[in-house]
Amino acid sequence: MQIQILMSTYLSIHHAKSAAHFSRLAARIENNENQLNRSEIASHVGASILSAVAFLEATINELFAESERDSNAWLANVTDKSKKLIKTLSEIDAIDRANILEKYDIFLVAAGFEPISRGCPESQNVKALITLRNNITHYKASWLDSGSKELMRKGSSHKGNYWIELNQLIFGKNHNHKAHTWEQSEYAEWACKSSFEFVEAVFKVLGSPSNINHVQEDLLLR
Repeated sequence: MQIQILMSTYLSIHHAKSAAHFSRLAARIENNENQLNRSEIASHVGASILSAVAFLEATINELFAESERDSNAWLANVTDKSKKLIKTLSEIDAIDRANILEKYDIFLVAAGFEPISRGCPESQNVKALITLRNNITHYKASWLDSGSKELMRKGSSHKGNYWIELNQLIFGKNHNHKAHTWEQSEYAEWACKSSFEFVEAVFKVLGSPSNINHVQEDLLLR
């Protein structure tokens, strides 16, 4: 008799830990006036933002994949019929290519639950985070144009209220006089909190402990 085993890796947890790690590094440098290095802070914040969104993407892909397992704590409250539907949907290219929030909506509805409200703070923060990640990853040269408005090219993030509104989301009432840039340690902390809280909200709907429930000590941000 041949014994077979399968080893599965959950990359979502790695991305979550990475996001928190880079957030801590950014805060550590920013709080050390003797070693203040803006370039290093920017590097760590950027890495934290990218890792936070990668965590969101990996989690939803893993949730879809879990429908193939006979026994799984994540989907303990999902019926077999719903699991079959989730598995079928996971094999459709159009769904695989859907944006992150749409994939979470599709998954939760297929699982028999209401999707996370787009108007709740968790969704609003994640939507803003994904937009920021996209602007950084799919960067266009005009995006960071600043200076005289008549000289800034089309697509500049400094032409409108983009940074003001994003700072309001991150700093709240203390957003005045904050730099209009993502290269601040608070942006890394916000990216982590936003992605972690959204995923926690999804698992709460499922009625299951989250995929990061057992690694909370590794997700401290300062």
